[in-house]
Amino acid sequence: MRFLLDSILFSILYPLVLFGFLALGFFYSRQFYIKRNEFWKPVGIENGLIGIYALLISFTMVGSGNYVRERSEIIHQEADEIALVFRTSKFYKDTLLQNQVHRYLRDFLSIQFSNSRPSPEECLQLIDSIEATEKMLDLFLIDYVRKNPSAKAEVNSLILSLEKAESRYYLLLYTFMERTPVPLMITLVALSFIIAFLIGFMNSFQENQSFVVPVIFILIITPHYEDLINVQKVVKSGY
Repeated sequence: MRFLLDSILFSILYPLVLFGFLALGFFYSRQFYIKRNEFWKPVGIENGLIGIYALLISFTMVGSGNYVRERSEIIHQEADEIALVFRTSKFYKDTLLQNQVHRYLRDFLSIQFSNSRPSPEECLQLIDSIEATEKMLDLFLIDYVRKNPSAKAEVNSLILSLEKAESRYYLLLYTFMERTPVPLMITLVALSFIIAFLIGFMNSFQENQSFVVPVIFILIITPHYEDLINVQKVVKSGY
């Protein structure tokens, strides 16, 4: 179900199906009410359905905004940690250690830049790549401290700084794993179809029929559908 909701095909079909429910509501009223000279009056539940739908969208958008701010903050914190490691490495007396740290930072950042909008499954692959790169650095540092015991304090400080940067990135990846619950997404999609049917149905009973409201409804809902699907909207940042 998650794959279906996330698919590009569904994003294309969604506005078409939404328009189909509008037309279905319109022709349903024509076929079963107006042709029989029967009239329909609002009973009040219509506003309730629209209110529930608006409340769910509002809740989803607020959550999306919170994740945007959280992700932006994490990115800046990670950037600060990486900058600190890089600046500190310039003062290392041993160029071998300095070059190894620079190599690790390049690999660490290249892994992140390789996929700036990972899916939950891709997040696990990125974590494996980071851990593999980290393991290579650990092997070098263990051997380096064995050959240079006096550099142990310097290496411990380096490991602590790198751990902070890595933990920030892992926290960033965690935000990509937090997705809008599927039942909530199904409810939002189902309600949008019901409301579209209701708008088409009620519009056919108006003396001066206008397609302004149905068109506005589709225009309002369709552009924001991707945000509803992915509440963890990515902050476009270059680290």
